Amino acid sequence: MKILLVTPPQPGIKKAGNGKILRGLLPPLGMGYVAAVLEKEGHSVKIIDSPVLAYEIKDIIESASVFKPEIL
Repeated sequence: MKILLVTPPQPGIKKAGNGKILRGLLPPLGMGYVAAVLEKEGHSVKIIDSPVLAYEIKDIIESASVFKPEIL
């Protein structure tokens, strides 16, 4: 099964002029643990960490349409 895990965009996070996050964000460890268990059970998992990738909703939708998850 294809599963997509998403950390939603967070308004108010300061970005540099090039659109990259300045600092202070931690990786979604809980999501990583869930993904590891799912992969161990044979599932295909993708994580989108929107704040770090500077993704907006449209970017998430585009990535999801390419990956075509069965569960989001």
